Amino acid sequence: ARYLWNLISAVGMFFIGFGVTAFHGFHALLSGHYEVGPISWIGIGVLVISFIIEFIVLSQAYKEVKRLKQSRTFYEYFLESDDPTVIAVLLEDGVAVLGVSFALLGIGLGQVFQSAIFDIIASLFIALLLGLMAVLLALVNGKLLMGRSATTHKEDEISSFIQALPEVERIESLTTKIIGASNMRLSLEIEIYGHLLIPQNVLEQDKKKIEEGADIMKVLTRSSERMVRVTGERINQIEQKIRINFPEITLIDLEIH
Repeated sequence: ARYLWNLISAVGMFFIGFGVTAFHGFHALLSGHYEVGPISWIGIGVLVISFIIEFIVLSQAYKEVKRLKQSRTFYEYFLESDDPTVIAVLLEDGVAVLGVSFALLGIGLGQVFQSAIFDIIASLFIALLLGLMAVLLALVNGKLLMGRSATTHKEDEISSFIQALPEVERIESLTTKIIGASNMRLSLEIEIYGHLLIPQNVLEQDKKKIEEGADIMKVLTRSSERMVRVTGERINQIEQKIRINFPEITLIDLEIH
């Protein structure tokens, strides 16, 4: 739902924010009338207050992204993050601060040179910023909606951890899929060491029972049932170890060959 509404927000921003602003900017540019009216101090006041509010929110969003990205660069975090909401806030407020700055600059230059062309150019720059931001957000959320996998580095980290488990002989296949913010699905096919499923002391007891004349079929049936339970316990142990070390993995599809 988060990815869907972020995508809808990006689409709306593109058509309304970019489309309408660009339309009015080009309409004013092609009209040929560049007269400047008296300056509106109310409008200036609104822009200044907007700048202060957006700058404060931008600072908070920047601190949050800086905390979340850890050792990664902002570009890497933008590409790898599974929660585009914080990124959206950072980009939207960044564009808002730049947009208000362009608007103030356009109004100021227009009053100095007595030409509305500067205000028109500022509007087109703002439209361009809104369009670029909308496209970036749409691409990020679109990939997440289609089931983007984890980064190669993260998959290698998961694979190395699982391969190092004493129960695991070999990893046949490993795939990941991001299903939500800090939620990942892991599909895994592995081979485990068979001798771990057959406790030697229990086999010795079964052998002794058979030698003492116990029903062979009953002994073998119970041994098979025991192996199924032990296999299930091993699977649960492996899944538990994975979840402890990778809390973002909330769903695990594990098959043993």
